[in-house]
Amino acid sequence: MNLDSVVRQATQPSWQLYYWRDRSKEADFLLHKAGRFKIADAKWAEHPSNAGKLEKVRVELPDHTPAALFCRTNNSYSVTSSVEAIPLLEASRFLE
Repeated sequence: MNLDSVVRQATQPSWQLYYWRDRSKEADFLLHKAGRFKIADAKWAEHPSNAGKLEKVRVELPDHTPAALFCRTNNSYSVTSSVEAIPLLEASRFLE
């Protein structure tokens, strides 16, 4: 599975795919469906240690909006209390 197929899956059948970028906030993937949101960033790092600007976007969205970093790690782990690092091969479970 590659990032392109993950993105195609995310937009089927009813997720709408956007990105968020302004002066101090950024999310590579902003997914919206029926009033629900999910946000994610793609990171090259194998073990990202911070969520970067993703946390700033998350506070602008409804409480409990899922947030993830898609990266080269072998196993999922919490980066912060609200952002999870997820191996690219497991990204589809985030999009369920």
